[in-house]
Amino acid sequence: MKIIIIGPHGSGKTTIGRLLSKHYSIPFLSSGEIVREYAKTNENIRVFLEKKEYVPDEFVNRIIVEFLSKKEYENGFVLEGYPRNINQLNYFLKYFTIDVVVNLIVDEKILIDRLLYRLVCPNCKENYNIKLKPPRKNELCDKCNVKLEKRIEDNFEGIMKRNEEFRDKTLSVIEKFREMGKVVDVDVSSTDVNENLKSVILKIDEFREIIKTSKK
Repeated sequence: MKIIIIGPHGSGKTTIGRLLSKHYSIPFLSSGEIVREYAKTNENIRVFLEKKEYVPDEFVNRIIVEFLSKKEYENGFVLEGYPRNINQLNYFLKYFTIDVVVNLIVDEKILIDRLLYRLVCPNCKENYNIKLKPPRKNELCDKCNVKLEKRIEDNFEGIMKRNEEFRDKTLSVIEKFREMGKVVDVDVSSTDVNENLKSVILKIDEFREIIKTSKK
């Protein structure tokens, strides 16, 4: 099964994606991690990351398609962070067919709280939240005992800018997938990750059953 997870920043794409990967026994892939891996050996890509700029679509498209074309991903994957705009979507669809697109929905006020108070472990990448999911020890990772960090972009202005970019560029991607009959909408506003995961799995399984029945 090939799954794409789409949602605004703070909706829990990476967390939900990793858990879905375990549940369905398929690899989880983050487009950001893929691009950063390529940047280690490609100066043309690395220069954009060093300037904290978006890597142009012409590079990202080729990188993602090349990566997903590996044999270990032919039976399925959970992909987060791509496609972000219509240009990326059109390129992607030339090479891959997606089974289901999970559209994560969260109230904007909840998104702001999730990001504004977020802390991240620089070692294991575990996310915490001062208000919603504080670490057991003051600003130390429960797993690594390493001091947690706040991302530079996790301020009110940065959060609102990313939300605006999501509305301007990515909502059209969701609607295109919806026209293709691939989208399941899931409210993941709960502070309980397991509750959100159950909601996502339920919607995916219901969707798969509908598709299966329609083919009989």
